[in-house]
Amino acid sequence: MHNHRPAKMARLGLTPEECAEISPGIIHVSVRCYGHSGPWQDRGGFDQHAQALTGVNWSERRDGRPQLPPGRMLNDYLAAYLAAAGVMSARLRRAHEGGSYRVRVSLAGVANWAWQLGTFTRTEAERLLPPTPLPPPRRLTRSTPLGDLSLVAPPVSLSDTPPAWRGQLLVPRGSSQPRWYDDRAA
Repeated sequence: MHNHRPAKMARLGLTPEECAEISPGIIHVSVRCYGHSGPWQDRGGFDQHAQALTGVNWSERRDGRPQLPPGRMLNDYLAAYLAAAGVMSARLRRAHEGGSYRVRVSLAGVANWAWQLGTFTRTEAERLLPPTPLPPPRRLTRSTPLGDLSLVAPPVSLSDTPPAWRGQLLVPRGSSQPRWYDDRAA
């Protein structure tokens, strides 16, 4: 799974074809801002770029000034859900037919798709949104070999399964052994 430009993946030897040759049966997931074909396919970008390009920010405008949608992020979340659905579909197909598969998602494509689903008027949106803004997220601070790391805490805390991380967070590049963590050994 990656969200890099195609030239970088080719330079690293990680094109979908190269990955399938190294690991037959792989599901290669690629997320790009502007799609996988066309004149902007090699441009980098992120959620707000796709929002601006597709008119989401303009549709949320106030007093003639473009605004982010209420949740601020739109395409990142939807793209992740659609990529996960694509992976599940590829896994099912691979189980029946074998083979390697590509899952490709575009942030701008996601924004266009979401727009086509329909929008709320400002009055409808204000009625559906909470009357006060959500409180800021709870943050955790963890010590790492590279200094303190502050991150957003998981939104839900369960008594029997509190949030935890295996090993160290943020280690110097190249300091870890190249091996998979084995859950069965834990």
